[in-house]
Amino acid sequence: MVWGAGAQRGFTLFEMMVVLAIIALGTALIAPRFINPVRHPRPELVLFLEGQRTQAIEKGTEVRIYDSGGMLKSVPLGGQLALPKGSRLDIRWPAPSVYQTRQLVAVFYPDGTSIVSDFDVVAEGAPGTTGQRLHIAITPMQGEVIYGS
Repeated sequence: MVWGAGAQRGFTLFEMMVVLAIIALGTALIAPRFINPVRHPRPELVLFLEGQRTQAIEKGTEVRIYDSGGMLKSVPLGGQLALPKGSRLDIRWPAPSVYQTRQLVAVFYPDGTSIVSDFDVVAEGAPGTTGQRLHIAITPMQGEVIYGS
């Protein structure tokens, strides 16, 4: 074929469709990583607190979480969570005070709000974990459980 001044140059419809299919395939493979970024698993304590908040909303009742000697207990729901062996809570808020061997940790209300809670779970006994801290804060207006090291 001789390319002259009157010859038309360009892509055929088929070639354009193949290029678009390749672009669509590449986008389909990469896009989920941006839409749903990789999330680290939430600690068991965070899952427990979020579950108690959900129960407070669903049952329409105020839920109080107490620390009772290394065990978190939910009143009136009766939920329990043992803290990891060799760990303790460093509670900054609500103000530390022990009543009947229990320390208030968090309160969730039926509308999903909460009191301000701010504490650390400090690992002390397990080999290789001594001094590790997990910081947890609960926002009062949304009742959101925020955590990090």
